Amino acid sequence: MFDVSLHIDAWFLAFVLLDVFAFVGTGMILTRFVKDAQSAAAAANAISYPMMFLSGSFFPIELMPGLLQKIARALPLYYVNEGLRASMVFEDNMVALRSAAIIGVYAAVVFILGVMATKWEESK
Repeated sequence: MFDVSLHIDAWFLAFVLLDVFAFVGTGMILTRFVKDAQSAAAAANAISYPMMFLSGSFFPIELMPGLLQKIARALPLYYVNEGLRASMVFEDNMVALRSAAIIGVYAAVVFILGVMATKWEESK
């Protein structure tokens, strides 16, 4: 569509794996604060929908006011979008590497915190 050809390579797999760890870790941290499935879904939506709209998933952040652009650059999904766009559309490995490093650090931190925050014993 729009005469765009996607270049799918190892970067795609790397970003998928990093995204899984990043957002599973975020979910594990979230489960520490919610107690049932309905409130977990609501909390996940309260986090994910604003992140999708602010991080450039649906439209470029360059169209946003300056404050929202700064907020967008603080979100992990922004770097996922930038990395995938750089690797699949523009074939810019340096931007992809930088984005992968940022999302990798975020993924490691939240996954470790998520593992530490998760109660592994069964509730009675």
